[in-house]
Order: sequence, then structure tokens, then C-alpha cells
Amino acid sequence: MPLYGHRFFMQHDFEAPVDTASTKLGSTADPITGKLTAPPYDPRFPNMNKTRMCWQNFVDYHRCVNKFGEEHKPCAWFQWVYKKICPNEWHERWQERVDDDAFAGRLK
Repeated sequence: MPLYGHRFFMQHDFEAPVDTASTKLGSTADPITGKLTAPPYDPRFPNMNKTRMCWQNFVDYHRCVNKFGEEHKPCAWFQWVYKKICPNEWHERWQERVDDDAFAGRLK
């Protein structure tokens, strides 16, 4: 699956300024548009169980950061989605494993 296969990236202009004060990644505001929202439907994950969607967005975020750097705006989208749909314990544990170079996924 390509890094930017999600339909969101084809519909939005990432050069538009975003008010960063109102779009903290932990909030319910979309980091790109700044509107209050929930992550949209992703056709890659049609089932109710969002475990795979959570994992994939975590991996996509780290791949994006490794490739483009943390300043790249589309990377914030992946982080926002996984923080919205994943239990905190999951992504905190995964981040610990990434930091220890013991993460099971391919991040590069």
C-alpha cells in the first residue's frame, strides 16, 4: 500500500495555513482543516474493528517522518488519526518499542 494512498491527500491543499493553537493533535480538531471532526471513513479498513487501522496509521506516521521530517504537514494527519482511534496504552507502548529499536513493523 503506498504511503499516500488515502483519499484525503488527494482532496486537500496542505499549503493552506492552519491555526496551530486550536489544532493540538490530542484534540478533536483535524490538524489540516482545523475543524472539529472524527477521522473519516477509510476504505482500506471497512470493518468495525479499527485495530488494523490504528496500527497502519502509526506505521504510516513514522514512515512519513522518517522520509520527509516532522515539519511535513501530511505526517500530522497520520498522527492525529492514530491518536484518535488507538487506546493510549497501545501507541505509548509502540512508541517505547520504536525508541528501543524493537518495534515489529517496518518504519523505513
